[in-house]
Amino acid sequence: MSKIFYTFAVKMIYRFKVRFEEEEDFERWIDIKTTATFLQFHNAIQDTIKFNKKEDASFYVSNDSWKRMKEITLPASANESKNDNSPVIAAYINEPYQKFIYVADHSMEWTMEVELSKIMDETKDVFYPFIAKSVGNPPRQNGLQISEAELAEEMISNDIGIAESDDLSEPNIGNLPRTESEDSINLDDFPDLDDIDGLDFSEED
Repeated sequence: MSKIFYTFAVKMIYRFKVRFEEEEDFERWIDIKTTATFLQFHNAIQDTIKFNKKEDASFYVSNDSWKRMKEITLPASANESKNDNSPVIAAYINEPYQKFIYVADHSMEWTMEVELSKIMDETKDVFYPFIAKSVGNPPRQNGLQISEAELAEEMISNDIGIAESDDLSEPNIGNLPRTESEDSINLDDFPDLDDIDGLDFSEED
């Protein structure tokens, strides 16, 4: 099934909802290219939560009950190599609302729930990964709280795209430099997720 998503989505964008397992007031919606790797996704999440990327991390393919399945390891040394050997995200998208568990720091067991919420067209002049929605402030890697100003400054310094907003803690979907089109694929429209094999994702000429 993942092959279906991978072949049609070359020029598409995944929107993932990301939240800490124990932090109900924190949420990020991250738009990332379907051609991106797990290392690129890891770096995008680490930048938006302002972690130092110096600890081992992992993604786990998850079932609907948030049970960890296959692990994709991302050692702290992953960014030191010139070659990104991590898998492409699309290779592990097996269902419309695919879930992943992301352990951002194995030493502290910072755990996040990551869920695919939408697949849509790439928008011209948008730098990806792109923070489409931002709610709440992440905890510091050492357990302390990070301020909104520090977070915004860090994301700018790391060239992470973010929707314009006066308040980083408020949803800002309305400020995205895009409008939803009829070509966007809203996964809420799937009436029966068990029947995905019968769906045709190919683009019409």
